[in-house]
Amino acid sequence: MNLIQEIEKFKHILECKTTNKVTNAEKEEAWGKVLSSFNSRNLQVRSISQIKAKFDNLKTKTRKDMVKQKSYMTGTGGGPAIKIDLDPVTEATLNIINMKTKINPLYNAKEDYYKKKELLEKTVEAEEKEKSRRREREEHLKKMTLLDLEIKLKEKQLNKLNVS
Repeated sequence: MNLIQEIEKFKHILECKTTNKVTNAEKEEAWGKVLSSFNSRNLQVRSISQIKAKFDNLKTKTRKDMVKQKSYMTGTGGGPAIKIDLDPVTEATLNIINMKTKINPLYNAKEDYYKKKELLEKTVEAEEKEKSRRREREEHLKKMTLLDLEIKLKEKQLNKLNVS
């Protein structure tokens, strides 16, 4: 993570696609600054070639993870997309290489669709339960009213018998 944090400071130089004498010199200077700052934070001293190789490996791993996530998004079988939980180093590398904006909108659209679908299903289910409860309450009230009327009728019959 220390390496990624240092590279983040110079990403506009290090990830620049332009290659000429001036930009190459800027890149070498930026890598030198990254190296000195990185080595000052760690016990074991690394070389420029080592940190460049490590960063290349991190970029490769990040790209593979994003391709895997994209294949899950476009896979068949229905259901929501499978989201791969990325570790913090991969997330930071993703921010540096600017891949996030290319892939996440597709994922987010599919995820939003299934969230809205689930919310709609829950709403419909809740409305049906409420209708069922209302019907049960109405039936209960009708039964209670009927019982009250029967009780009053029985009381009148008893009163007539007691009077006679």
